[in-house]
Amino acid sequence: MTRRVLPLTAAALVLLAALVVRSSTSGTSVASATLAVTDVLEISLPDLVGAGDDLEVTVRGVGSDGGDVLVVLDTGYGIDRRSAPADGDVVTVGFGRLATPASRVLLVTAIQGDRVADAAFRIAPGRAIGPTDVYLGPRTVVADAEHFTMIVAVPEDRWGNPVADGTAVEFTVTRADLSQGTVDVETEHLLGSLEIFSGTVAGRTRVATDVDGAGAAERDFLEVADLPRLFELRAVDAVPPADGHTLIRIATDVLIDANDNVMPDGTSVTLDATGVTGVRRIFGQTIDGVAEFTVEAPGAPGSATFQANASGVESGPLELDFPPAVTDFGVDVAIVEAGVEIRVGPVRSVRNSFVPDGTVAVVTIGDVVHEIELLLGEGSLILRTDDRPGPIQVDVLGHSERIGGSR
Repeated sequence: MTRRVLPLTAAALVLLAALVVRSSTSGTSVASATLAVTDVLEISLPDLVGAGDDLEVTVRGVGSDGGDVLVVLDTGYGIDRRSAPADGDVVTVGFGRLATPASRVLLVTAIQGDRVADAAFRIAPGRAIGPTDVYLGPRTVVADAEHFTMIVAVPEDRWGNPVADGTAVEFTVTRADLSQGTVDVETEHLLGSLEIFSGTVAGRTRVATDVDGAGAAERDFLEVADLPRLFELRAVDAVPPADGHTLIRIATDVLIDANDNVMPDGTSVTLDATGVTGVRRIFGQTIDGVAEFTVEAPGAPGSATFQANASGVESGPLELDFPPAVTDFGVDVAIVEAGVEIRVGPVRSVRNSFVPDGTVAVVTIGDVVHEIELLLGEGSLILRTDDRPGPIQVDVLGHSERIGGSR
């Protein structure tokens, strides 16, 4: 590439005027090229210089009586000045290797005296070298073939220059089911990028990157199940009597989405209970797609309804009937030295064993209520009074016995 400047300096204009005057007085004609060749500077250099290549700047039209030639290289990051003596009408100045960013235009200026010439060129980036910087995000997407993540490669040459626009970048995508596909893109504005849409199989997807033989570290992301389908609840254990003590497990179906993907471990699920259990909420998490809850049997017979919620999807209701834990027991009232003693028991469960220790017998006398904690199925209460108690009602685990008075 050659850049030429033909300046008409003040000295040249004076010389031209003198020649014109002289010719008009002497009658001698003037040649059409009144400016000597030394009034013209030319810079020769290529339009593109490879990154890392040596740069040589050739200046032509140098005047032997104009002093040294100054050649200035402006990289945008700094100024590099080199000078050379005017030995003949051609001067060559070397700047050595160029490793400045390829996207920048570099300016070269040649100066001798009051004559100036300039030229511009670009650095051509080299081949990509590894490892290529690769970025991916988000790292988790829903496996519904609609959500996507993005991977971005930033390939550079050995000098740190971004490679030229249009450089091929190859992304190889390996899904959780080991199916594989390759997509080629081209760099634009320093980057090579690709939107990777999710598939329909949950698991880890891995992405490999290759840029003109330069490799990169593998990147991966998780494809996870979408919202679960409608599901049901089931009682893992047989429904126990309402003894207020026995535990029963309630579990969900395996929670899967519309593509049969199992919900990831740790998915939050809540279980709401109403009815004879009272109103309560239990929190759980899935393991292998199943959430399991432990519920204590109520302290009175009756029905309870359970319903679970996973990611906003509600299960069908599960209704359980808890049978009575006891069917009858004895109540005795006796006058003792300290007052009136009320004895309850022995209280046996329908399995013919004592009810659990700590089971409460509620004794109601008129408007007064007393509680007795049973031990080995029995308990007593002493009323410090000489009065004979009226009708007495005793409730244990939802079963009631009533007696009319003392003995």
